[in-house]
Amino acid sequence: MEATIRDTFGEEAIHQISESSMGGEDFAHYLKHVSGGFVRVGTASGPETSYPLHHHRFDLDETPLAPTSRLMARVLLNHLDRAGPETPSTSPNLTSTDNGTPEATH
Repeated sequence: MEATIRDTFGEEAIHQISESSMGGEDFAHYLKHVSGGFVRVGTASGPETSYPLHHHRFDLDETPLAPTSRLMARVLLNHLDRAGPETPSTSPNLTSTDNGTPEATH
């Protein structure tokens, strides 16, 4: 995941969390059944979008949503490339456009 983030957005997109946090997630339970990874996406861009999740003034900056979708598509493409052609798929094939944006092909 880190390599894909660096390749797609650059080194400055990686921010290490200094103290581990479960964040109230049950993600570890999912990993007992399937392999995976957990990524936190920052959505605060200033004081007005820096309130905690359950605060009455919580509001997120939606700007990171499209790049996050692009990241997840890249992670999937990288995984499929490593898995090789023998992996069955029922989804359309995904390719990348010249600007790095994934697109479906039929």
